[in-house]
Amino acid sequence: MGDAVAGIATVGFLIVYLIILLGCLAVGVVMYVLQGLAIKNMSESCGLGHTWMGFVPFASSYRLGQLAEQKPKLGKKPWPWRHLALGGAITLILALFVLEGVVLVQTVSMILESGSELSVGDSLQVYGTFSVGMIFYYVIAIAYNVVIYIIYWKIFSLFAPENAVLFLLLSIFFSMALPILLFAIRKRTPNLAPVPPSAGGSDADWT
Repeated sequence: MGDAVAGIATVGFLIVYLIILLGCLAVGVVMYVLQGLAIKNMSESCGLGHTWMGFVPFASSYRLGQLAEQKPKLGKKPWPWRHLALGGAITLILALFVLEGVVLVQTVSMILESGSELSVGDSLQVYGTFSVGMIFYYVIAIAYNVVIYIIYWKIFSLFAPENAVLFLLLSIFFSMALPILLFAIRKRTPNLAPVPPSAGGSDADWT
C-alpha cells in the first residue's frame, strides 16, 4: 500500500514538473518571438537591412547595438555598441565553457592520478577552482549587463523617449517585461538624428 502511494506521488510530481517545464518553455519561446519581431520592425523603421538578425542568437545582440547607435550626440561619433554587445555575448558563453572545461579536466586528472574517487581534499580543491572561476564569470556577466542595459536605454530613448527611464527600470527589475515593452513600441517612429558619414551608423558591416 505504501509503495503504491509513493508511486502515485512520484508520478504526480513528475507530471506537475513536466507541466511547469513545458509552461516555462512556451513562455520562453513567446518572449523570444516577441523580441525578434520587435527588432525586425525597429530595424525596418531605422532603414537597416537584414531584419532577420533579430531572430538569430548573437546576431540579435549585434543588431541591438546597431539600433543603439542610430541617435548619436550631435557632432560625436557613437560608441561601437554593436561590437560591445556581440563581443560581450560571445565572451560570456566562452567564459562559461572554459570554466566548465577547466573544472572537468581538473576533476578527471585527479581521479586518474588517485585511481579512485575524489578525496575530501581533492573535492575542496575542485570546488575552490569552480568558485574562483565563477567570480570571474560574474564580473564578466555584470559588465555585459551594464552594456546591454545601456543599449536598451538608448533604444527606448529612440522609440519611446518620454518613457525611456521607466521602461529601463521595468526591464531591470522584471526581465520578462523587456520583450513585451520592445514589442509594444516596435512600430513607433524613431526619434532619429542625422548621422555623420564617419559615425558608422549604417548596416555596411553586414552587406
